[in-house]
Amino acid sequence: MGFLISCVYFYLPAAFANMGAVISRFIPFFNAINTPLDLGKSINGIRIIGDHKTVGGFLFGVLFGMASGIIKYLVFDKHLQDYQLLNLDFTENTVLYLLMSFCALAGDVLKSVAKRLFNIAPHKPWIPFDEIDHSTLSMTMAMVFYGVSIQAVLTVIFLFFFIHIISNLIGYTLKIKSVPY
Repeated sequence: MGFLISCVYFYLPAAFANMGAVISRFIPFFNAINTPLDLGKSINGIRIIGDHKTVGGFLFGVLFGMASGIIKYLVFDKHLQDYQLLNLDFTENTVLYLLMSFCALAGDVLKSVAKRLFNIAPHKPWIPFDEIDHSTLSMTMAMVFYGVSIQAVLTVIFLFFFIHIISNLIGYTLKIKSVPY
């Protein structure tokens, strides 16, 4: 059970990055940066990503995830030492969560591009990829650059498949998300 808690605790800042991209629309400065990530470009008449993935959402998500990682380090890590997967200093921790936050959102963007290539419309479910896109790329990069174990990578992907479903249902119920998936 301790390993499962450690995996969730380790990944939370990157999960917050994914949530940050959604809640950025409630932050006026970031909501105003509404340039689509694909800059409105199309391939064969089909938008690469669409208007729903914006520069402001991506930036806020990365900053929100990184800030969550810094808060985790400064406030919680000293009290939860038994649940840490890595023993990092402040700079290593900050760079780790910048990388993981960026990769969590990049994984979501890459999945959106793949959906277009397979003619799956925006906001249509694509299970299991909608649930694992953020954790797969983020944790893979943590493994490559920080030596996180493959067991931790697979555990996070598995756990956050279900956590993602539950959080989406909560977001939909609270009217933060327009669809329940």
